[in-house]
Amino acid sequence: MDLVDDLLGRSYGSEQAAVVAKAAEVSHRKALRAGKKARRGQMEMSAAERPPSGVISKSTFRQYKAALRAVFHEDLETAPTRYDTELLRAAIERLDSTPQTGFARRGKAGSALKAKSFKASELAAVLQEVDKAIAGGRHTWAVGLKSFLEANCLVGLRPCEWEEASIRTFEDGAAVLVVRNAKTTNDRGNGTHRNLILSDLTTQELAALHEMVELVDRVQGGQILDATGKAVSFDEFLKHLRDYLRRVTRQIFPPSGNRRHWPTLYSLRHQVCADAKEASRGSAESLRFVAALMGHKTDATATLHYGKRRTGRKGLRVRPAGENIATVQRKDPLSKFSPARAAPRRPGRPP
Repeated sequence: MDLVDDLLGRSYGSEQAAVVAKAAEVSHRKALRAGKKARRGQMEMSAAERPPSGVISKSTFRQYKAALRAVFHEDLETAPTRYDTELLRAAIERLDSTPQTGFARRGKAGSALKAKSFKASELAAVLQEVDKAIAGGRHTWAVGLKSFLEANCLVGLRPCEWEEASIRTFEDGAAVLVVRNAKTTNDRGNGTHRNLILSDLTTQELAALHEMVELVDRVQGGQILDATGKAVSFDEFLKHLRDYLRRVTRQIFPPSGNRRHWPTLYSLRHQVCADAKEASRGSAESLRFVAALMGHKTDATATLHYGKRRTGRKGLRVRPAGENIATVQRKDPLSKFSPARAAPRRPGRPP
């Protein structure tokens, strides 16, 4: 049996490695299935979107490799027998000797296709198409998607956070969107909730937020039905919106030419983050402002993983509460990486 397969199949202490490997395998197979066949009623993936069979990106390969290697080294310290020690060392050596050559430079599925911005022109085009569907009564989920897009382009919530979002009026008369932070496990997130001040919004913008909150209430009350007449859960509701948005974006932004990314529900969160970076530019508290708005524990997360300031737009009119800004932790965005090393010399270049 292959050494690594043998190791992952053992039960003496490699459960974590098995979980990591299994998660990687399941994730990759889902991506491949998504490329090979679309669900009934959906558009087929184009050749530009379809991933090559068995190919993952170099960055994905490096993540899987690093995760397995870390667990193998941990198991090596407690290996019960000499055989197990040699097996682990052989597995580590095999991982270390496996190059990333042959893996795709970019991913061809999943997050590799998702845009980290939602241009104003693209949002307008999508809303125009959705309005046509509403006027013609051609799609069940058009109203829901319109409500989501018009509301979340203002506040940038994680889509799942709308499930427990509510609008309240504080003692000073200010309207506040109270959001339960989605990522709070394993000491993540900036507290359990964050408050977004809405006092600078127009009447129309505030109405869009109320409409979305009321729509979620209807979903949770079992009033939103699918094509079969069955009440949908909130997760199912988001899935329908996600699928519908995908169809609309592929229709109005066909996968041709140099286009590699399409807007998703989550793209609005990236866009609002970019808008916040632009709005707070020059402020000493810029990074903490952005982190508090997003619900991040540290001020490094948005810097590393979210929409870039160059894609930001002016006009952000929501802001996080002062108490949320105060609890954001400062962190060097590069502290997670190893110290800088000298760049390798190119062949033929003098030292």
